[in-house]
Amino acid sequence: MTGLSAREIGLRRDSKIIETIEKVIALTAEQVRVMFFPYEQGLRKAQERLRKLYKSKKLNRTKLEDNSYVYYIGKKRGDFEHLVGTNWFYVWFISRKCWWEEIERWDLEQDYGILRCDGFMAVKNTVTEEHNFYFVEYDRSNNKFDKVRKYVEFYEQEKYEGFWWVEYTKKFPVINIITTDEQRLQVIQDAIKEENTAGLRFKTCLVDEMKEVRRSAS
Repeated sequence: MTGLSAREIGLRRDSKIIETIEKVIALTAEQVRVMFFPYEQGLRKAQERLRKLYKSKKLNRTKLEDNSYVYYIGKKRGDFEHLVGTNWFYVWFISRKCWWEEIERWDLEQDYGILRCDGFMAVKNTVTEEHNFYFVEYDRSNNKFDKVRKYVEFYEQEKYEGFWWVEYTKKFPVINIITTDEQRLQVIQDAIKEENTAGLRFKTCLVDEMKEVRRSAS
C-alpha cells in the first residue's frame, strides 16, 4: 500500500472486510479486529469501520445472545451464533498463516451423509503445490458428544470417497473441535480418548484461545 493516502488505504481495507464477510457469511467486530486491526485499540477501530459500512448499507447487522452485533450480507439467519463460532477457525487461521499458504476454500455445513461438518477448509502451499484439509466443528451444547463416533464411522466406511478433495491428499483431514468452556472441552477430550479407534487426528480448542491470536510477521 506504499504511496496510497490514508483514505485510499481505508477504502481498500473496507473492501477487503466486505469481501471476507461475503465469503464467510457473518463476522463480529472482534473477529474483524483479529484479522484487520491486530493492535491495542483494534476493537474500537473495527467497531467504527463496521458501523460506517452498516450505515452506508453495505452490511447488515443484528444482535447476538451477548448483545454484540454480527455483521452479514444478505438475509438474516437463525444460526448466527453457531456460524460465528465456526468462523473463529477461519479467523484464527488467517491471523497465523504463513505467506505461502492460501485458503482455497472455506465451505460451511458440508453434508457427508453420516455427518454434516460445520466447516471445511482447503489450504494450498503455493510453493510446493501441496494441500492440507481441515474439518471444523463448533460445539456449545450439553448433549452427548457424538461427533467422534461419526467421524470414525465416516472414515472406516470410506464415505469420503468421491469428494473433490480426496485426490489432493493421502491423509484424512485434521478434525478441529472448538467449544466454549473447560467442562465441555473435557467431555470432548474424553470422547476422543474412548472412541477414536481409527487414530484420526483430532484437535480441540476453546474459542477464547482463538481470540488472542495476532497476525504474524510473515
